[in-house]
Amino acid sequence: MESHSVHHLPLSVAREKKPKRKRARSPVNESPSIFAAFSPSPFVTRLGVKKPKVFIRVVFLKIGEIDTLKEQFRAEIFVQARWREPRLDNCHNVEEVQWEELWNPQLQLENAMDEPQSSVWHDLVLSNNREAFVLEKRRVKADFAENLELQNFPFDMQHLSILITSQLSESSLELLEDGEELSSVNLLSFVDEQEWNVRDIVEAIPETRCREFSSVQHKFPMITVRTYAIRRAGFFVWNVLAIMVLICSLSLCTFSVDRKLPQNRLQLSFTLVLTGIAFKFVVGQSLPKISYLTVLDKYILGSMVLMHVVSVWHAIITRFKNHPDLADTLDDWAFIVLVFIFSSYNVGYTLIMIVKTYMKRKFIDVLETAYKAKVQRLLKEGKDTQRRGRVMKKHRHHQNSNNLHPHHNHRNPHYTARVHALQP
Repeated sequence: MESHSVHHLPLSVAREKKPKRKRARSPVNESPSIFAAFSPSPFVTRLGVKKPKVFIRVVFLKIGEIDTLKEQFRAEIFVQARWREPRLDNCHNVEEVQWEELWNPQLQLENAMDEPQSSVWHDLVLSNNREAFVLEKRRVKADFAENLELQNFPFDMQHLSILITSQLSESSLELLEDGEELSSVNLLSFVDEQEWNVRDIVEAIPETRCREFSSVQHKFPMITVRTYAIRRAGFFVWNVLAIMVLICSLSLCTFSVDRKLPQNRLQLSFTLVLTGIAFKFVVGQSLPKISYLTVLDKYILGSMVLMHVVSVWHAIITRFKNHPDLADTLDDWAFIVLVFIFSSYNVGYTLIMIVKTYMKRKFIDVLETAYKAKVQRLLKEGKDTQRRGRVMKKHRHHQNSNNLHPHHNHRNPHYTARVHALQP
């Protein structure tokens, strides 16, 4: 064990084991350190860098069903983490690299549900000046939890997010978006095309988060990689909103019944109100139990209030039976006012939804244009399709398991290695 590794030992262990001076050895033949997985890499101290930077890239290979009721979505993704490893600079024999002994960011998928299916391997990349970069690649298939924002349901736009975090604290590393290889989404393999429209946008947002079991002074790095999905509202417009308009308009037809037969008017009005209530419960089954109203809930409740007002009026008009002329006049004016309210309510609701939808799509178009411009700029620079210099791969370190914890990456004796050069 080299002397620089002692600085990362706990105090009790450091007192018991004094550093021993040994002859320097090649990076690939260094003896393993049991603390390598729990402390920053020794090269960080030698270079004087505060903490290593890990660059993250996520590719949405396949997006499955987006479950609004369970607030989750099914996806198959590719995650690539890239970080600097000076201990492998000028490495000539990649077959001798002991991946388990090198520093690892200990990444995990925060919002993956149950036990995801994963496959993990490593590559080594050398730049033009022989600087080594380790690539940790994993392919994951799982259900991912997503906190859906349903205020504008069914005209809503949702984020499909992958939360990548580390078991190391914020002081040990920094998670950033990979600026050389952009994250992307495969739109051709999207399954739920009939209900959702996934846009060609991927954002990466670095942040920090405190965990429930840790002290408030200890924060952990996290990066959120997300794409956008817009719900296709046609099903709900024709099967919910249009039906509710018809039910509400039928309540105005009760004025055609003779005013002297209030029992018939009330019977029809109560039937329509109960129909609206039953319809509301059916619609509620397609949504999670949320504590706020969606725009669809607001419209249905507004229509039911209007039907309730019609029923109450039919009960009030019976109090003027001794004044038939006044009762007829009031009944006519009530019908006109309620028709005006019904028409204004529906026209106003339609205009508001059109404006909101237009503004939302305009916002998405701006993001998509900026993302495509970024992709074109990287393609022009030649950084998105190839990395200059010699690339040593594929010294693959496969793992097919249901656990994403990096400590389960056992060495495979059947590794193979290939060395080839990319075009400059």
